[in-house]
Amino acid sequence: MYDILVKMNLHNIMKEKFKNLSYGMKKKLYLTTILIGDADIILMDEPFNGLDFESVSQLKIIIKDINGMKNTTFIISSHLIQDLNDICNRVCVMEKGKLLKDIDINGNNKRTLIIKALDIKKVRNKLLQLYKYEIVELDNSTLRIIILDEEFDSTNIVEYLYMNNIIFQQIYYENKPDIISEIYRK
Repeated sequence: MYDILVKMNLHNIMKEKFKNLSYGMKKKLYLTTILIGDADIILMDEPFNGLDFESVSQLKIIIKDINGMKNTTFIISSHLIQDLNDICNRVCVMEKGKLLKDIDINGNNKRTLIIKALDIKKVRNKLLQLYKYEIVELDNSTLRIIILDEEFDSTNIVEYLYMNNIIFQQIYYENKPDIISEIYRK
């Protein structure tokens, strides 16, 4: 329990009266009391509203940690789409009490690399031999690689290209796209 109080920066206010706390502190304390329990399912309505940036970041980390360690399911209602995009693996879009969409977005959270090279076709042809990812050609000098094998990463690709004397200019992980916004717009 104390660990969560520290992560939410509440350990210094333990002797304060609740009525003297700011709205943000009251909200953090309320959320912390929910998170210290041992529930299988936690329902949260607009948990990020009224929190400062640091508290939102810490709450996301705590939600991910609890989900990972205890396999707790979080059902979160929110209008702050980017915050949901950072932590969710399933999205349900509702309107006026009706379920419009129910989408598992785990598949969209795969690691994605961008590779730039002068001879991108040579890079592409060599990488096609591994079958560990999906390749999308963006233009005549850039590939987007969606890594499918969890044990495979950019180091493996760099080593493989180097061992096969394939020259590339740049390789980097692409920022995670805003999957939930894309789903909601459709």
